[in-house]
Amino acid sequence: MEEVVLPSRTILYQPQQLPKYAHFLTSGFASIVTVMEDGTRVERGMISSEGVVEGVHLLGNASVPTIGVVLIVGRR
Repeated sequence: MEEVVLPSRTILYQPQQLPKYAHFLTSGFASIVTVMEDGTRVERGMISSEGVVEGVHLLGNASVPTIGVVLIVGRR
């Protein structure tokens, strides 16, 4: 593990891509955004301290139609 600063608007993962890291937030907020077929984006969740942004990816090679993005500056 390594503590890093995650600036606002940092993309943590993209749709249909497996992330390289799991981000365990100790501060700040991240948003999980679903991308619809027409390109519309809808926020479907927020993750804050003590949360794992790419938690669903830890279960295996599942690709998901969401984006993980930092909303408020934090550390992981």
